[in-house]
Amino acid sequence: MLNLIAMAALIVTALFALPAAAWAAPAITVTDARVGTHQTKTRIVLDLTGPVSYRVFTLTDPHRVVIDLPEVKWELAPSALSRTGLVQKLRYGMFKPGNSRFVLECNQSASVDDIFLVEPRDGHGYRLVLDLTVRRQEDSAKAARTAPPPPP
Repeated sequence: MLNLIAMAALIVTALFALPAAAWAAPAITVTDARVGTHQTKTRIVLDLTGPVSYRVFTLTDPHRVVIDLPEVKWELAPSALSRTGLVQKLRYGMFKPGNSRFVLECNQSASVDDIFLVEPRDGHGYRLVLDLTVRRQEDSAKAARTAPPPPP
């Protein structure tokens, strides 16, 4: 019985010794998402409370564009999830502990034309900007044979 009490005390002590960051909520919040069309491209903008690293890749059957982020907090209004241009449906959430995922389901095969992080300016915070274009048929065949890179 004494060993059981000692073991429980050791576990409780170890839990309290973990760094505060292990218990804290994600440091970055996604506060808004917008989708718009601009001539031949569809632009997606994520408003963020801080800078993030990201990884983007495409999948087929069904056509999707995936953005992997470090774990973030999502505070998006339902109205932020509009469909326009290539985007048929949006979904997001925690992919696995430490990683969040933003998935764009597209109405046809899409190619990532550009992705970049905009630093705060003109009263706006950080923004992650993604430009999509319709993928040419020869690019689609190549993408279907190429697996996405492993997660970071």
